[in-house]
Amino acid sequence: MRFVLTILLLFTGALAQAADHFDLPIAPGSLPVGLRVIQQVDPARTFAGGQARPVQTLVWYPATRSGAPMRYRDYLALTGSELDFSRSKEEARAAADAFIESEYLSESGPEQGRRALDGAVRARRDAKAAGGSFPVLIYAPSISAPAGENPDLCEYLASHGYIVIASPSVGPRAREMPNDLEGAETHAADISFLISYARTLPHADTSRVGVIGYSWGGIANVLAAAKDSRIKALVNLDGSVRYYPELMAAARYADTKWFSTPMLYVASRPIDLEAVAKRGKPAASFLNDMKHADFYKLTMYPMEHFAFSSTYLRFASDPRFNQYPRAEVSRAFGWTVEYTKRFLDAYLKDDSAARAYMAAKPVQHGIPAYAATMEVRPAAAL
Repeated sequence: MRFVLTILLLFTGALAQAADHFDLPIAPGSLPVGLRVIQQVDPARTFAGGQARPVQTLVWYPATRSGAPMRYRDYLALTGSELDFSRSKEEARAAADAFIESEYLSESGPEQGRRALDGAVRARRDAKAAGGSFPVLIYAPSISAPAGENPDLCEYLASHGYIVIASPSVGPRAREMPNDLEGAETHAADISFLISYARTLPHADTSRVGVIGYSWGGIANVLAAAKDSRIKALVNLDGSVRYYPELMAAARYADTKWFSTPMLYVASRPIDLEAVAKRGKPAASFLNDMKHADFYKLTMYPMEHFAFSSTYLRFASDPRFNQYPRAEVSRAFGWTVEYTKRFLDAYLKDDSAARAYMAAKPVQHGIPAYAATMEVRPAAAL
């Protein structure tokens, strides 16, 4: 009996440890993934102290089976050198450790945090690039977030034949990004800078460019597309274009009468009218008024706003998940990643099977009816 109790206790402990562990719940593509980090500046824009704007750049790409293996902590370690490329390894490590402690470990606790940081990832540092030509994706992170905020999504897309590029969400003159029009336009300018940088990459096909924006990145990518005709598709992961109608109204150049970039908007569980009233926001909606672009709105009911980042899923404490089990939310994140790939395949690779996938109801793809709904609105003629 004592032996059985011991086994049960060990099994229960193992389940408790596994419960807060995040793994992408869908299989990656067939291509190995490499990661390169480029410390570059945009000389056309100034930052604090009049220096050229730093744009630490992460590039995920289809690779050969080479390069150094990585752990999840390697992504967050890059935060130590985001703005100051001259820091020593020790200085960068100390700055990154302080950031990780304040932003993530303060919620997760040391044990969950250690497991998250030690988790293996798919990318291998500086792996040799695979041959071929690949569409380019820019990932725009949430407000003030690091470039490596959503590495599981970026790795997954690279494993399916995309080059994915990201830089941190950094304000116009300081590290913190303000939630105003100047901040959103600064982020949009970073997106266009990264598209121009992609032209220097030998395997990048910059005639096929998409931009994925999460939260604040999901208003910046719309502003970027309104000005930059190189952008052919947009994915918004609960993007702020929905939550800041006053900023969209102030950006007069982002006029829905002319906006024609196809968009997939993946929405979190809807908030009720009482919550909307408390926010005091106007009822105008760029998404509703956007008539001249193919538009897909996928609503993921298990997901709240934080859950669209695999980093936050790794470190979130149990109370953050509210009424849905952690495993259910992670599963919904996997569906979101799959839909993102299918939409991009449809519009950047002209994949007819992907277009059919997007047109079908989520339940036809094995997603429970209670978990997701899809609204499809084809573009009206200009």
